[in-house]
Amino acid sequence: MKKTRILRCIAIFLLSIIYVSLAKRDEAQHQPRHHNESASANKKNCPQQQLVNTKFHQRLFRINRHTQQAYRMAVLSYFAYFEFHKFTELPQDCNGFQLVQDSTSARDVITDALLHSNIALADLIQKHNVTSTRQSNSFYSHPKRYLFQYSLYNWKESGVAKVRFHDTDMLLSTSTDGKELIIAFGGTASVGDLSTNLQTFESANHSSFFQGDGIEGSLHRGFLNAYSRVDEGYILPLGNNVSHSIPLLRDIHGLFTECEERVRRKNNKTPRISGMMLTSEIYESSSKVKRNNTSSTHNDKELRNRGCHLKRIKLSDILRQLVIDALEQGITVHVTGHSLGGALATLLAGDVIVNHPSVSVKKLNVWVYGSPQIADDTFLRSAIDVAPRLKKFLKGNGRFNRFVTLSNRCKVDAIVDVTKVALSERKKWGGVHGSVVHFAEPRYLLTDAQSSAAAHELDHYIESLAAATSKNQLAIDIPSLDLSQCVRKSQRSKIVANHS
Repeated sequence: MKKTRILRCIAIFLLSIIYVSLAKRDEAQHQPRHHNESASANKKNCPQQQLVNTKFHQRLFRINRHTQQAYRMAVLSYFAYFEFHKFTELPQDCNGFQLVQDSTSARDVITDALLHSNIALADLIQKHNVTSTRQSNSFYSHPKRYLFQYSLYNWKESGVAKVRFHDTDMLLSTSTDGKELIIAFGGTASVGDLSTNLQTFESANHSSFFQGDGIEGSLHRGFLNAYSRVDEGYILPLGNNVSHSIPLLRDIHGLFTECEERVRRKNNKTPRISGMMLTSEIYESSSKVKRNNTSSTHNDKELRNRGCHLKRIKLSDILRQLVIDALEQGITVHVTGHSLGGALATLLAGDVIVNHPSVSVKKLNVWVYGSPQIADDTFLRSAIDVAPRLKKFLKGNGRFNRFVTLSNRCKVDAIVDVTKVALSERKKWGGVHGSVVHFAEPRYLLTDAQSSAAAHELDHYIESLAAATSKNQLAIDIPSLDLSQCVRKSQRSKIVANHS
C-alpha cells in the first residue's frame, strides 16, 4: 500500500512537470482575450492582474476541465433569475442544457490528478474513458447535460403583513445521470432582495443558527434571514423531467403533491393543465424585473398560474435535508449563486459543514460569482475552531470557488467588498465585532467591463469563463442563454407541426 502511494506521488510529480511545460506553451500561443494595451501598461500597478498571470493554479484553471464546470455553474446561476412560473409550459428542448463542445482529454485528467491528488489517476482515466487528443477530438459519447427540475421562488417570512423583507429564489437541477445535484440561488432582482441587502450585521449568538459552543462574531442579518427564516413561498416542477421518479427529489415532489391536494380540496373547481394545478390565489406583485422575462405583465396583481403556495415550512429545512440526503447517497452537490445568491449558497454550505459534523462533505462544492461578504473574521475563526473541516473545505481541492471579475482598467467587481465599505465607518452601529472578510481568496476573471459596477453583471462572469480556456470558446445549446426565445421558438415549431 505504501509502495503504491509512493509510485502515485512520483507519477503525479512527473506529470506536473510535463503539464507545466504544456501550460507555458499554451500560454504563449493563447493570450488572454480580454487583455489590451492599457491593461498591459498598467500591469505593474495592478496586483490582481499579476495574480492572474503568475499563479500556477491560475494557469491550470485556464486550460483545464475545471473551467467548464465553473462555466456550467455560472449558467445555472443565470437561469436562477428566470421566472419559470410566468410560462404555461417549458418545452422538452428548453428544460436543460449542455455544452456545445463538451470534451475530456488526457490533459484534462492530468489536471484533475494535480488539483485532486487524493484521487487515483487510473480511476480518473477509467471514469472518463479518456482518448488521446492526438487521435481524436475526444468528445463524450454522452455529453454532460443538466435538467431543470424545480423552481422555488418568492420565499419570504410569514406573519409580516404587507412587508416583504426577503424574496429568495432558486433553481434545483440534476445531471441526466443522476450523479449531480445543483442548487442555484438567484441574486438581487426585486425590492425584497434589496431589503435583504441593506440590513446590517447581528451577533452570531443572537441568531443561534450556527450551533456549537464557541461560535462568536457577527453575520449579515439580511443574508442569514433570507436563508434561515423564510417560511412561505412557491414551488414549481419544471418540464417533463419526471421529478418524482428521481429518488433524491421524491421529498420535494411530495411537498408539491401535498400542496396541490390541499389546493384541490380548497377549491374543487380549480382546473388541471399539463399536470400542473392552477392555484386560485391572487398575490400582490413585488414588481420584479428579472432577466429574460419578456412575457411578464406589469399589472399590480396577477395569477400564479403554475406554482403551488407553501406555508409554515422553512426553506432552510428543505434545502439542508436535500443536500444531506444527496451527500449520504454519494451524489455530488454543487451550490452556486451570483451576488446575493452567492451569499445564500455560502450559508447553505456553512450550515451543513458546521451544524452537521457527521455528514461527509467530500462531494460538496460551492461556486459563487461576485458574492459580498457575509460575516466578520471573528465568526470565521470561531466557526473553524468548532468545525475544523471548514478550513480544509475553504482552502483545499478547489471545492470552494469564489470568482471576481477584473476589468482591463484594474477595476474589481464593486459588490464583492460593498459590505465592508458600507460598515467601515459604523462598525458598532452595524453590529460588526471584527473585520468583515470573505471566506476564501478570489479567482480573478479578466473582463472588458468599463467600470466596477458593470463588472458585477453576471454576463461578464459568463463571458470571461467562456473565453478563459485555451480551447474553443465555451457555449451551451441554448443560444444567447435566452430561455424566453427558446420557449417561443419551440412553441412556434409545435404550432407549425400541428397545422401541417
